[in-house]
Amino acid sequence: MKKFVKSFTINEKKWGRATEREEVLGVLRAEDTGKQCCLGVYLTACGYTDESLNGERNHPKSVPNSYAFWSSVWPKKKDLYVDAVRDLATINDAKMKLPARKKAIIEGFKKLGVKVTFKK
Repeated sequence: MKKFVKSFTINEKKWGRATEREEVLGVLRAEDTGKQCCLGVYLTACGYTDESLNGERNHPKSVPNSYAFWSSVWPKKKDLYVDAVRDLATINDAKMKLPARKKAIIEGFKKLGVKVTFKK
């Protein structure tokens, strides 16, 4: 059952993201490694299955096409979620240092009323 969750944890060992030196075009969940971007981790917490997330692009150019995912998760924040999701996808896959990335992800989800914690 899919539901809105107000808090979730990102396990850094299973978190798929870019490095400080390399930008990537990510997916919600990489089928070969099982790693998920921050948005994929959130959707898993909301009740989406790994199979439904496998290979789905989280890149900003693709995120609006994932309307079914986001409208079911944030139905009352339609105006906000498209920009917030696009921003989170960009942050997750941009070249940046880890502390700055974590802080930006925390702030991005906070705009949507969601608390994020990180676990090593």
